[in-house]
Amino acid sequence: MISRLLVLAVCLLGTAALADVVAPKVLDSPAAIYPAGATQAAAVVTLVTVDAQGQVTGAEVVDSGGPAFDASALEAVKRWTFSPALRDGTPIPARIRIPFRFEPPAPVATPDAGVPIAVGPPAADAPVVVPVAPPPGAGGAGEAESIEEVTVRGTRHQDFGTGDFQIEMGALAATVGASAAKALEMAPGIVIGNEGGLGHAQQIILRGFNADQGTAVEFTFNGVPINQVANTDAQGYADLNFIIPEVVREVVVLEGPYDPRQGDFAAAGSADYQLGVLERGIRLQAGYGSFGTLRALGVIAPAEERTGTFLAASYIKTNGYGANRSGTAVSVMGQYEGTLGARGLWHVLATGYTSQYQMAGVVRQDDVQAGLMPFYGTYDTLLGGEAQTFNLAADLEIPAGSGVFKLQAFLIWRTLKILENFEGIFPSEENPPQTPLGTVGEGIQQSYSAFTAGSRGSYRLSGPWLGREQSLELGFYARYDHATPNVSRLIEGTTTPYALENDTTSDVVNLAAYVDADFRPTDWFRLRGGFRQEYFSYDVLFNCGDLGGAYVAGTSLSRVCTSTAPERKSTGAGLFEPRVTALAQVTPSVTLSVSYGVGAQSLDAQYVGVPVQSGQPPPSPFAKQQAVEGGVLYRRRFGTVEVTARAVGFYSVLSSDLVFDPSVGYAVPSPGTTRVGFVGSSRATGTWFDVLGTLSYADAFYTDSQQLVPLVPAWVARVYGAVFGPVPGLAIDGSPLVGQLTLKASYIGSRPVGDGVRSPATFTLDLDATLRWRVLEIGFRAENLTNLQYALTPFYGPANFPIGSLTAPRTPYNAYTFTAAPPAAFYVTLAVIFGGP
Repeated sequence: MISRLLVLAVCLLGTAALADVVAPKVLDSPAAIYPAGATQAAAVVTLVTVDAQGQVTGAEVVDSGGPAFDASALEAVKRWTFSPALRDGTPIPARIRIPFRFEPPAPVATPDAGVPIAVGPPAADAPVVVPVAPPPGAGGAGEAESIEEVTVRGTRHQDFGTGDFQIEMGALAATVGASAAKALEMAPGIVIGNEGGLGHAQQIILRGFNADQGTAVEFTFNGVPINQVANTDAQGYADLNFIIPEVVREVVVLEGPYDPRQGDFAAAGSADYQLGVLERGIRLQAGYGSFGTLRALGVIAPAEERTGTFLAASYIKTNGYGANRSGTAVSVMGQYEGTLGARGLWHVLATGYTSQYQMAGVVRQDDVQAGLMPFYGTYDTLLGGEAQTFNLAADLEIPAGSGVFKLQAFLIWRTLKILENFEGIFPSEENPPQTPLGTVGEGIQQSYSAFTAGSRGSYRLSGPWLGREQSLELGFYARYDHATPNVSRLIEGTTTPYALENDTTSDVVNLAAYVDADFRPTDWFRLRGGFRQEYFSYDVLFNCGDLGGAYVAGTSLSRVCTSTAPERKSTGAGLFEPRVTALAQVTPSVTLSVSYGVGAQSLDAQYVGVPVQSGQPPPSPFAKQQAVEGGVLYRRRFGTVEVTARAVGFYSVLSSDLVFDPSVGYAVPSPGTTRVGFVGSSRATGTWFDVLGTLSYADAFYTDSQQLVPLVPAWVARVYGAVFGPVPGLAIDGSPLVGQLTLKASYIGSRPVGDGVRSPATFTLDLDATLRWRVLEIGFRAENLTNLQYALTPFYGPANFPIGSLTAPRTPYNAYTFTAAPPAAFYVTLAVIFGGP
């Protein structure tokens, strides 16, 4: 695959860049009617002309299935509606190839309906598109000469209520910068932070869940799982740094556990990064900016290949925005997308990622205010880490009978090492005996390696019933993880361990089967969902039967067990998870929905068979979540402007939780939690602008005590705005300059951090601008324009860091600490784009 891409890349070098063409989007797609009296199956391919207003102005058959089937397909497709194709942001006419498949009706069924094969989905969903050049001699004079021909092929996205967000990157992709994780913030209620550094997983807050580094959000890319099982830093640890944002076509975020396909970690929701490169050709890009940050990028997307075929590589190096924040990261992602016959697809995907980074850790606010510690300073220059991730996956999608069969297999290898310190050192009275006094630290070293193998598959059957198309999907998921986590406590100021907290070998199996139905009893009412049967199995070898914990004076400061007898503990259990969504189309533009779902959040392997509190039974292999939501969706087109708005209220209860505890440095089991609140968003997209606004409120508390869950802001609001297109009056050598200006404003409300202490609210501004002429593109990015000094992640608790003449114990011992967010930063990029659509 790689050699083929390289050959194609060489062939593409030196070719002129063509205009950036975006295919029409299908807004409404009435099905074709199976011809009366026919008895056989047939396939018809139509070539449809869509004008600059999105209306069908012509259609012809290019691959006949017979006169009756041809007539039925043409009659149907002429009633389809689209948003128009765009060239450099300007609506243009286009031709689209749309295939139909006709299946004979069952003996007892009413006349069948032709089912479009792989047609772009309705309304806000983005089809997979491959722009191609018009055929020689196509059209005549005038408008016909300007028509582009675009092949459309993709799969229909399934709606699961108003909390189902399909984020088309579009013009707002500029706000993501070099971090694919930032794309998630386009969905309401999501907060992304990273207190750990360049190669550390992002902290995620969604709908009142402090998901830590992925504990409560299921992450996938093209269906391949990202969450790590039995990770020492967080169960469900999801490092998104390996994803190169330039190859992300869209992100599908489903808030809440309402889709039967959602599995482990989806308590707050799920996010799937769908990969593809719409702008074909070769992009070579280099950027430089604040803190000595350098980023180099290369993307090869051969014009002759499909959207899902690409090879991309990214390199980042930075000195960091303060003490002890340098890092480097390299990521390579490649995928080949091929066809199976006329209607099938297959993919092979491979990625590799490695990073090394330093970490500043937390600082006490009173030290900063007293001038003892810089705002962007550090107490410990040993903090940092390294990570490696390698993914290999293959999938296929083929029509079979009256349905579509999908199968995917994946292999993953991950390793990481993290050194963190959230509390400084033990005071002598809390950890006797110590010799010499004050040398036993709270720093931890976490190491982790894991091998993952798994598969998922489904068969989706569609057909007419009650005069309407209905569908039923049966699917499975299987995943096996072999992980070796280890956590050691370190002597203050060194990387020498004095005690073990976790030394296990874990074998974890997650099996699931699901049923998903799409039932349409009337034209205005739909019932979506079904159930998922989940099963978890743990086999954990505790290599040190009794890990002990306290350093004993006079003993060797080496990595040894206080008890040398390994102990094996096993457990397993299943959970039945019903999930259902009712959608009512009250007007052509307004949809109401109500959803109910049960989900599961797996247990960290280190707690298998270990009571959380003395005298209590060991925890279950999973926590059970019950959630309900209701909302309204408004979607309408006004000429060339597409408007979408939604508001959703939600309520969820989790039987037990995993919450980050700075006293140990990682997430630990906690009592059950409850969330109640709402999210809302609105987006308007036109031929020269794209505006998005989101707002959310969440009240997150422990169910029994009613105390607030730490780090969860009540209010989160964002506004994105982009204008783009040819710059009026500016042209060089007859070619226009095409520009884009994008602004992002973020408000994060006050957050509880413990003991009645709250962090202050923050408001930040980011700006992006690009200017393109032919094959050249220059970009400018500004982050935190107002240079606000604020806490990226706040904490409250023991903080006994020695500094200057101050020695342990500190007074007060408990303090407000934080990891500092980046100050104002500025970056410039220069790109050369060869080839084109």
